[in-house]
Amino acid sequence: MAPRADFAALRASPADVRVVTSDGSSIPAHSSVLAAASPVLERMIVGARRGWDADRTVVRVLGAPSDAVAAFLHFLYCCPDPSREKAAAAEDWGEDALGAHGAALLALAHAYRVPWLKRRVEAAVAARLTAERAVDALKLAALCDAPRLHLACARLAAKDLAAVQRSEGWRFAGRHDAGLQLELLQLLHDADQIDARVCKFGHML
Repeated sequence: MAPRADFAALRASPADVRVVTSDGSSIPAHSSVLAAASPVLERMIVGARRGWDADRTVVRVLGAPSDAVAAFLHFLYCCPDPSREKAAAAEDWGEDALGAHGAALLALAHAYRVPWLKRRVEAAVAARLTAERAVDALKLAALCDAPRLHLACARLAAKDLAAVQRSEGWRFAGRHDAGLQLELLQLLHDADQIDARVCKFGHML
């Protein structure tokens, strides 16, 4: 059965947990799916069921827009098994969500420890990286321990630092987070040093 059909069938069955987002939206879900996909959600569900109203299990997923949380849950339903990651990656349904909610999905996948989704979102965010978004993406990479995105930011800055410096993210960092600017410049310096050593070694051969 296709992932989309699995999702529709599960959503049609009675839900036993409600996911509440920051704006108060409530999304019905199934504890078996959430617990299988995320050890963090599993602990939250177990903890919620120890409360006074165990028959009405509520899990709060905060800090992200409700649309992003809904997309996150959609991914968990459509690909709860990491062995199906490649099949799910071919589905068109995920591309729009990755484009619209990439940063939030990366943060959610990291926070709730869904490694296969984190890998996919990190690659998608890196592939969509622009000079305007490079500084914000660098900060996101640090917060979410995303080395491939970190490297993509460094490569983009090395390719077109002037465009990065014209971005609103760079100007904002200059006003509020100069350390982020220094980190990006340090990355460029380190890359230059590595290139210089490689060239020197090549001439010695």
